[in-house]
Amino acid sequence: MAREQNDMCCCIYAQRAQLCLMRGSFLRPSSLAPTNNSARAACVPIVVMAQQTHGKSEDPEAAYDTASRLGRSLAWCRRLQKLLPRGLSGWAKPGERRRHQKMGSGGAQLRQALHMSIAREYKYFYDPPSRGAESCLFVFYYFLSLSSPVPFFLQSSLEGFPSAKARFPHHLLTRPHSATKSCCCDQRASPPDFMLANLISQTHNRLINAMASSGDNVFVGAIDQGTTSTRFLIFNTNGEVVALHQIEFKQIYPQPGWHEHDPEELVSSVEQCIDGAVAAFEEQGHSRSQIAAVGITNQRETTIVWDKNTGKALHNGIVWTDTRSQELIRRLKNRLGSKELTSRCGLPLSTYSSVGKLLWLLENVPEVKKAYDNGDLAFGTVDAWLAYKLNGGPSKNVHVSDPSNASRTMFMNLEKLEYDDELLDWFRIDRSKIQLPKIVRSSDPEAFGTLANTALKGTKITGCLGDQSAALVGQKGITPGLAKNTYGTGCFLLYNVGPKPIFSTHGLLSTVAFDFGPGKTMYALEGSIAVAGSSIKFLVDNLGFIESSSKLSALAETVEDNGGCTFVTAFSGLFAPYWIDDARGTIFGITAYTKRGHIARATLEATCFQTKAILDSMEKDSGQALTELAVDGGMCNSDLIMQTQSDFIGIPVIRPAMRETTALGAAIAAGLAVGVWDSLDDLKNVNTEGRTTFSPQITTEDASKRFARWEKAVEMSKGWANYP
Repeated sequence: MAREQNDMCCCIYAQRAQLCLMRGSFLRPSSLAPTNNSARAACVPIVVMAQQTHGKSEDPEAAYDTASRLGRSLAWCRRLQKLLPRGLSGWAKPGERRRHQKMGSGGAQLRQALHMSIAREYKYFYDPPSRGAESCLFVFYYFLSLSSPVPFFLQSSLEGFPSAKARFPHHLLTRPHSATKSCCCDQRASPPDFMLANLISQTHNRLINAMASSGDNVFVGAIDQGTTSTRFLIFNTNGEVVALHQIEFKQIYPQPGWHEHDPEELVSSVEQCIDGAVAAFEEQGHSRSQIAAVGITNQRETTIVWDKNTGKALHNGIVWTDTRSQELIRRLKNRLGSKELTSRCGLPLSTYSSVGKLLWLLENVPEVKKAYDNGDLAFGTVDAWLAYKLNGGPSKNVHVSDPSNASRTMFMNLEKLEYDDELLDWFRIDRSKIQLPKIVRSSDPEAFGTLANTALKGTKITGCLGDQSAALVGQKGITPGLAKNTYGTGCFLLYNVGPKPIFSTHGLLSTVAFDFGPGKTMYALEGSIAVAGSSIKFLVDNLGFIESSSKLSALAETVEDNGGCTFVTAFSGLFAPYWIDDARGTIFGITAYTKRGHIARATLEATCFQTKAILDSMEKDSGQALTELAVDGGMCNSDLIMQTQSDFIGIPVIRPAMRETTALGAAIAAGLAVGVWDSLDDLKNVNTEGRTTFSPQITTEDASKRFARWEKAVEMSKGWANYP
């Protein structure tokens, strides 16, 4: 009887504490539970408990004083006052809402769950986080157990806080669901566990967003797994890099045209980069607990296969640049129906996409073929492999991919965003014998799992984008009509065409830009340039024009123009929009007057001309004229190249001060999933400082004449690969 009275007392005083929070008021614990210490401890508002731990005090009265001195309690109460009613409206029927708000029926349990969400995630708000989170968890799990059975998902989350679990009364965790009668909740009217879990997730997101908007320190991590290096970057809510760690890894070239990566080295490089960046982050006085989530961006098309039972890679990853499947692709092009593939998946048959790499492995690697025949083969692009391994491999079996990566395989129907059985059948792939990654949204709070190791063990992976899509998002190309160009070894242009795909008739690829949920899926037209930064490397390494690539712009500026020279840098043919496989590098217009500076300028102009050709095709396919071009990548550091680019395309070129836009795009995808940014509209202040605009400085007529000369040179470069 005494136990029941104590439980009743705890619930009554807990209700008072909740009402104080909802009204935005704040009372001393003694006024809430003047004579019952256990009830007083159970109903102390969440802010006091956090400040109690922060102030290293175990007395609720002293905790209140600490909270008042720090000046945070009232502000949090006011935030909760706004957030809690929104949580209520997520499930209560309009006619019943008033009754629920009076603490009757399921309303009390719902509010308890909302408070629990704060307690569970207090690790994001305080440093050191562990003690604060466990203290809050102990009080609120205890409080919840007194008024209703502990829902299964709350019990499981307690596993992450062993100290709190050790202090928690064991009999409250183990008693059956029907053994406890609530004094203030009608269990028959309570919302189901899955609904409460959803509300917890929503409230957690809102709280992180509220904290971010108030200036509190929330950060997002981004794994940037590229072709030659891996990096981990930590961003603040303004899109600024706070910490970074980078590792280069081994490039494997078994034969001419072959390019491979060690899959295990990719994973280890990611884990090392996370640890290195977090160490640098903490040296600045931050806590790893402030990193709300992690996103992934990756080299696309690179193909990895593994045994789904053991998690062991069965071959090196075949990199997107690899051309070993050239003969296989020629055979496929002769097969009936090859021309119809693009209208379903957006890609033409080429060595570029993942399908040719997978088919080559099945034809040429016995271990891969055996795993396929036995139904043990798992396939994925780099994003799927990383998510799988970072979650712990076969023990968790998180095997997922987002549409921006899945669209590069030629297995996904571009409009339906799901695997197309007719495409798989055409490639003669038996879906029952191969495990393909589940296609999930690019921004999702649950689908990508949780880091199983590293300094960020337990942190959720909540976003994923292929590198070029990530760069588009990082440039805030989130609305139709915006385009970006990444100037690296090659160039990659993406143009946001809106919520419906446009299938190009002018030599471009159709792909998914990103999928951020219903009504937030955007498609893109893509054009790629095979040789961009590598042409500069050619002048340095092969011809010895200059000592380093960084000095090429200075050499080009020693002359006023290209002196009549045009350099078609088709070292391995021409990509979009020409797709001329047999073109080779050619220089036209050389005279006795030609100097090194002219060749240098013609080399830089080649990239700018090809960019113009792609943008012209994008305008023809979309029916809309571009108004500006956002740029990133190493070559955009050159003012000369960016000014030349603006002159040739006739529109402004926008260069951000912070050039890590690919990683930023992954961070944005992850942050949106957990409420660091509440919506795409909240990104308006991200990475806006210090932007440089280059506007055209030559006439349209002059630009047209120069481009006509380039087009003539392209035509004359055809067929050189076929001459004996």
